[in-house]
Amino acid sequence: MYINNVLIIAKKEFSDLLSNWMMLLVLAVYLIIILVNVFNINNMLVADNAPIIHELFGDSYGAYFASCLFWDLTKFGSIVGVMIGCLSMANERHNNALNTLLVKPLFRDTIINGKLLGSIAFMAFIIGVTLVFDTSALFLFCGNYLAPFLSDYVSRLIIVFLFAIIYVMFFLALSMLISILVKSQAFAMILGLMALYISEMMNVYEFAWNLSSLFPGDRGYTTNLILSLSPDTMLWSLYLTIFKPSLDFFSALALAIPSIEELSLFIAVACISSYIVFTRRDVT
Repeated sequence: MYINNVLIIAKKEFSDLLSNWMMLLVLAVYLIIILVNVFNINNMLVADNAPIIHELFGDSYGAYFASCLFWDLTKFGSIVGVMIGCLSMANERHNNALNTLLVKPLFRDTIINGKLLGSIAFMAFIIGVTLVFDTSALFLFCGNYLAPFLSDYVSRLIIVFLFAIIYVMFFLALSMLISILVKSQAFAMILGLMALYISEMMNVYEFAWNLSSLFPGDRGYTTNLILSLSPDTMLWSLYLTIFKPSLDFFSALALAIPSIEELSLFIAVACISSYIVFTRRDVT
């Protein structure tokens, strides 16, 4: 019975997100940006103005295109993750559906678990659709460059998809926590986007060095600790390693696993915090 209730709420959450006009607008803009990026990449290749391919990817267009997909799914996808996390709770408050759920013969943990499951399923669906859309656009505009290096591209798809889900899921869970704590939908959205900005800033050495001055102890150690806690640090670390054509699939996956494990821990903390806050405080 408990599992059935969780699945019912998860299905409702998925359906609500899929029919939300704000979510659909953001997704439409997301796909348009990806299409424009692919078009610009094609123009750059035609003009033979892509030194980064020679410097970082060893003339492998497959690895280069996989890295472009990596950025599309993570950096742009994280904004979608923030939207999903905020809308998940805010829309229920706005429509008074959350009040209705809370007075039903349901445990509060059933509600939060169902909403988390539905949001994560929707996020994975969006990332999957984006991956197919991006790959199709690459074949359409840059197929003559991609075809000779197709194996390099395909061998990275699973790693890119897996890390993108974990990376975006962190910001989704964090935004859901913020939305539970903050009643204003607009303010919760702003705080979620600020979390993205802070993650980027924590990856800047000067910012981490200045921030370390607020803490006692060795500043060098504290600076490195701040850098290591930024999801963007993991993002850049993977970008500079897993797309080397000399690496096979399993070697690249081995390099990605530590970052995936660390981000999974961050996600667990955000989800557990959401669970505790939702079950113990008045969120109506």
